[in-house]
Amino acid sequence: MTNAPHLVVLGIAQDGGHPQAGCWRPCCAPAWEDRRLGHLPACLGLIDPSTGGRWLLDATPAISEQIARLGPPQSGKQAIDGVVVTHAHLGHVLGVLHLGREALGADSLPVYGLPRLRRMLSENLPWSLLAEHGHCTWEALEDEPTLGPFAVRSIRVPHRGEASETAAVFAKGPNKTALYLPDIDRWHGWTTDVAELVAQVDFAFLDATFFDDREIGWRDPATIPHPRVRDTMDRLQHLPDAERAKVRFLHFNHTNPMLDRNSAETQEVLARGYGIAREGDVIEL
Repeated sequence: MTNAPHLVVLGIAQDGGHPQAGCWRPCCAPAWEDRRLGHLPACLGLIDPSTGGRWLLDATPAISEQIARLGPPQSGKQAIDGVVVTHAHLGHVLGVLHLGREALGADSLPVYGLPRLRRMLSENLPWSLLAEHGHCTWEALEDEPTLGPFAVRSIRVPHRGEASETAAVFAKGPNKTALYLPDIDRWHGWTTDVAELVAQVDFAFLDATFFDDREIGWRDPATIPHPRVRDTMDRLQHLPDAERAKVRFLHFNHTNPMLDRNSAETQEVLARGYGIAREGDVIEL
């Protein structure tokens, strides 16, 4: 493990993880038989080895396992130092409940989110009890917080907004910057060009929920947002090799064949010059 400030990939699957509840199709059945074939929901950790500082980007239903993968905290420190929540969907916010007295029992742990997310947490049970009991504080992500050696900023992206806005997060370390954008409805029609986002950073973790429409043939693909991986690759294919290599796809639906390191789809992505996030990846920032 590096002694420099870095990020670590703690999960790569869509909100429900892999295998997913109630699924015994070929995409999930082997992972029920052998849980080593499974994957945790998308999450990144930001680590400062010099102080033992540890922050999570998203609080997934697997937050206990993801904190455990960071190892024991330094003496006198909490298990983590804070959480940045991108939005209020299951795989990104549910782990916040583990911060309360039924589980971690955190002490005034900062949870960063955009305004509607903070309102949801502060005004609704059982979330509001976390602050009332002193376990969490609701902090403004739009204020561009500093997390140890990491400067964090966010932009809003178009995604189902029933409960909150959705943020893409930039984490700038002493030397390099990473973009974490696990959920977006589509690239087309958005005022921001995904190629411009990639140009701003050294590593771009992008929504790869579905490889293409074939994997969800039993549903109407038009009713399920998220850019398909092939579409994202086509939009970026004009970029130089070094720019395409910045991309690290993650947030794979349980149906996505890219979860399989040996699939033809995985090989296609790599052959076209893109990267695929894998649990345990460590990247110095």
